[in-house]
Amino acid sequence: MSHQSGDEQYIIRGVQGATDIGVGIFARDGIARGRLIMAATSDFSLEQPDRRNIPSMSIFMQYLRLEETAQERYLALCAAKNADLERYNREVQDEKIDGKHISSLGQQSIAGKVVAIFHNNAFGYRDTATGRKMQGMLIEASRFNHSCTPNLSHTWNDELQKRTFRTIREIQDDEELTISYIPLLQRPEARSQSLFEQFGFTCNCNACDESSKFGRLSADRRTQLEDLDLDRVSPVSDSWFDTCKTMIYLLEEEGIHGWEKGEIHEQLADLYQHGGDDKSGHEHIQFAANIAYGCFGATHPIVPGLQQKLLLAQAQRTRAPWEE
Repeated sequence: MSHQSGDEQYIIRGVQGATDIGVGIFARDGIARGRLIMAATSDFSLEQPDRRNIPSMSIFMQYLRLEETAQERYLALCAAKNADLERYNREVQDEKIDGKHISSLGQQSIAGKVVAIFHNNAFGYRDTATGRKMQGMLIEASRFNHSCTPNLSHTWNDELQKRTFRTIREIQDDEELTISYIPLLQRPEARSQSLFEQFGFTCNCNACDESSKFGRLSADRRTQLEDLDLDRVSPVSDSWFDTCKTMIYLLEEEGIHGWEKGEIHEQLADLYQHGGDDKSGHEHIQFAANIAYGCFGATHPIVPGLQQKLLLAQAQRTRAPWEE
């Protein structure tokens, strides 16, 4: 399978040497940090706080409403290996569409797979207009594979009403574009358990390969990151500043360039400015604003707030002595 995007930034093709992943999204050429790769509208969405409790029939009905080509692309996606296809099949076949059982429509053989694919691929978000938790099915975006050192950030953008995917570092020619399916600041065994329980696979990325030097160092660094807890340290103490700086160092060594690092810079900026160190405060809020822009884009609500903080920090740095 090979599919080229309309703007020619990426191509969807098989992953060489992969038996479990199969297909991924790859950069056609080098891509700069902070570039928008995809702004995806849901092919369909369903309301439910816990997507595994969304009625199977509701999922299947949404699938039946897709155009034929979209159905084909949907069925080409992966379902978790540990998915209970028989249970999903039973749940759908016990229901009726317009008074007719699924079996009479010739669709019963795929019902369980359709439901399992949704559970394995849907993206969660909150509808800010209603406050409802939603699960959106993004067929093309579901081709982004997982990595514990992803090169893309993704988030729901309320203004665009789309999920955006952006590069968080420079991308090389033909490099696979990846996202993280789980929180990253966990030790390897916790990540492995989460990925298998939620998605039914074992990650083989460089951070999970403990037979390599990077993998062994990564295991130690992620364990440190998981153990470092800013909530247990007084934010006015020297140890809090030291913890923040240690976390930033570990994140950089790990190649984690998302908002995890930007959020720490923002907290440091607030405390430096509160303590009267305008220069350090300005430096850290600038780091935070640059990371946020790269991760989220200009229209995300967090970015204007950081830009306003940056302007205030710049103004504080340029005050004349008699203005203080």
